[in-house]
This record gives sequence, structure tokens and C-alpha cells, in this order.
Amino acid sequence: MSSCLIVSSLDKSLDALSQLLKAIHIDTIVASKSAKEAKQLLNTQRFDLVLINTPLADEFGHEITMYAAQNSTSGVVMLIKKEILEDVSNRLNKFGVMCIGKPLDRQVFTQAISMALSTHRRISNFHDENIRLHEKVENIQLISRAKYVLIEYLNMSEVQAHRYIEKKAMDKRVSKEMVAKEILKTYG
Repeated sequence: MSSCLIVSSLDKSLDALSQLLKAIHIDTIVASKSAKEAKQLLNTQRFDLVLINTPLADEFGHEITMYAAQNSTSGVVMLIKKEILEDVSNRLNKFGVMCIGKPLDRQVFTQAISMALSTHRRISNFHDENIRLHEKVENIQLISRAKYVLIEYLNMSEVQAHRYIEKKAMDKRVSKEMVAKEILKTYG
């Protein structure tokens, strides 16, 4: 089930783009008529895809495009007049934005959406892995601080402190992190 934020100032374009997206099985479609509104939506919701149809009422569209690319895991596609496609595309490609010329070629549009969704999935997987690794590092640091406290206050060796934390965790049937927090609360 994929979700898309469409940013377009024109109702006619919103309807046409919504129909194209529904045809390629994008289930949840949220529409925005301005960059300001789109930014608020991006700050409160997660989308698999962000589709910007330029120009917008409150800006051309490159600012919200860069914002979406830099502050979300969404695949970002920008629709631009063919006359300026190359220039804008050269500037935005380094941010991971796919630019498509208007008027739209249905096959090119479908391929770009598919690529953007694939990009979103890859970025999301990396993002989730990054969060998991940060949590793991924080837990290791927490346990290390608790070991240091045991070494300092109870004159244990590093091995003894490690065993102490593991044994307490097994005895209480809690995680080593919980034991480490208790130690830091008691001695820290």
C-alpha cells in the first residue's frame, strides 16, 4: 500500500495526476495546493512518494522539492515544462529528485514513479537500519558507563563488572540496559 503527496496549484492537474497514480496502484493520495501546506504535511505525515507539479502558487516548486528530498525518505518526482527540464534537472538530481518534462508521457511517468518508490524503499531500509544501529550504540554506551561506575565504586575489574551486569539481568529477567540504568541511578 503506497502513499503519495501531490503538490499542484491546479485542480485539473490534481485530478489527472490522481487518476494516473490510482492506475498504477498508489492507494493513498493526499493533495496540497501550495508549498507551505505541503511542508506542513511532510512534517506531520510520512509518504512513500512526493509528486510536485510546477509551478506552484507560492513558489516555483524547487524549494519544497529540495525540502522533501532532504527531510524525508520519500521518493521525490518533479514535473517541469520541457523547455527548462534540463537546467532544473541538473540542479536537483544531486538531491535524488527525478524530474519529468511536461506534457507527460504516460510510460515515462509510470517508470519514474516506479523508480521513485524503489528509491523510497531503499532509503527507508537504510534509515531504519541507521536508527537500529544508533540504539545499539546507545545501549552499549549505557552498559559501558554502568561498568565504569562498578569499577570505580565497587573496585571491580571490567570482566567482573560485565559478569555482574549479565547475572543481574538474568536473575531479574530484564535486559542488561535496564540493569545498567539501575546501576547508574544507584551510583551515578
